[in-house]
Amino acid sequence: MQELEQRVSEADQRAEKAEKQIQVMEEKLKSANVQTGESENLLYKKYQDLTSQVQEKDAVIKRLEIQLEQQMLVRAQEAKIIEEKAAKIKDWVTFKLREMELENQQLKLANVKQTEQIVLLQDRLQ
Repeated sequence: MQELEQRVSEADQRAEKAEKQIQVMEEKLKSANVQTGESENLLYKKYQDLTSQVQEKDAVIKRLEIQLEQQMLVRAQEAKIIEEKAAKIKDWVTFKLREMELENQQLKLANVKQTEQIVLLQDRLQ
């Protein structure tokens, strides 16, 4: 009987020890849940912040891409205008050069004629 009482006593002690361990584990679990909940909230807020930053940066990138495309179009148009102006200038210079060459030839002819007249006049004076 004593042996049974001793076994009961030991079983009671083990049961109390197990209950204490259970209480400690439950407290740890509650603490972990609170920390997990808090860290989940922090992570979720951080996730939302990062998501909004990514969206803002995507919007900025999109805006910059549009501006780049517009600038490329403007530069292409400006290049076309410059090419057209350069072609007009080239044509004008070519035209003026031909005009001046013609005028130069006429002046040479006039010079030759006048030189001949001077020679004739000099011959008459002598």
